[in-house]
Amino acid sequence: MLYINKIDLKKKRLIDVFIEDKRSKNIVSTIVAPKGKVFSEPDKLVFHLQLYNGAINQVNLENRSAHSINFDTYDVSLDLKKTFMTSKSGPKDEDEMSLGEFWQYLNTAEKKDEQYYTTLIELHKKFSIPAACIALGILAVPLGVQSGSAKRSGGLGLGLAFFLIYYLMLSAGQVFGEAGVYPPVIGMWVPNIVMGGLGLFLVVRTATDRPVKVDSMIAHVRKKIRQILRTHEN
Repeated sequence: MLYINKIDLKKKRLIDVFIEDKRSKNIVSTIVAPKGKVFSEPDKLVFHLQLYNGAINQVNLENRSAHSINFDTYDVSLDLKKTFMTSKSGPKDEDEMSLGEFWQYLNTAEKKDEQYYTTLIELHKKFSIPAACIALGILAVPLGVQSGSAKRSGGLGLGLAFFLIYYLMLSAGQVFGEAGVYPPVIGMWVPNIVMGGLGLFLVVRTATDRPVKVDSMIAHVRKKIRQILRTHEN
């Protein structure tokens, strides 16, 4: 762990540097220095951190011993080449792919397995999740207008209930889509269609002075919840 409290751009130096090194088993090394500088080798992806007038505290957890060393100058090398090579050689996760990488993988996949459907779901989520803001926004307009005369807590509760329904539909769509029960496009877009369609219906009802009363909807929801609870108790 590397922490730098401040960077002096004019003098090009680091102020109050703290380093904690736990790479060695049972040994924790802590380096503290009031100032330091960074020198880089861009071609080799290597950075050299030079610290001044600091101290190294080393604790051995196995032997329960501690050592402290003061230094005038101390150099720390940070080799990032292995890190970049590992990230490039290993396969990317679905959420790290670009649109081009999505299409390339989906078009070259040899079989439609769980990995294929998971990647296809991630592709649709990049568009369906932002579109959900529009669908839920349309639904929020008539609810906000109609809840003006009702209790604010009731309108808030109804909004949370609709959001919960959307989240449950989205989660179910993702699970069944990954299993290949039905195409992922259905699981990722049906919640938006349902919420957006319901919002448009309520908007039209509100605009034509035939609003669906929020109070009656809340009472209906409460009635259904009580019926479900009584059924489980019996």
